[in-house]
Amino acid sequence: RRPPRSTRKESSAASDVYKRQVHGYPQKMEAPTNTEKARQELLKLDTQKKAIETEILSLTEALTLPGMPGVSGPLVDSEGFPLADVDICEVRKMRQKLTCLKNDHTQIMKTLDRGLKEIHAEYKKEGGAGN
Repeated sequence: RRPPRSTRKESSAASDVYKRQVHGYPQKMEAPTNTEKARQELLKLDTQKKAIETEILSLTEALTLPGMPGVSGPLVDSEGFPLADVDICEVRKMRQKLTCLKNDHTQIMKTLDRGLKEIHAEYKKEGGAGN
């Protein structure tokens, strides 16, 4: 039996794809009044980005090991039966986790881009370096 959609368990992650919220990542940077504070926030985001990239790399390596179907390979044989030598459930979980991580990475990159632009604009307003 499938758990209700409102649960936060990993088993219901596929059913919550459209409701999924990225926690811990600011959706929008406020205009920094203190550029050093904004810089520290961006450094934290950069650390999170690196952690996500490491996890993406490890999942990709696990999915591309010999005997595994790869990141997007078929999970059925030529006759349409599930592959006997592959844990289909585990591969689907790893692929789903990889997709979520890629989406999180995209969101962090957009936030970093906005934040860097805001910091540079603030430096220019203050007459900082680069003018």
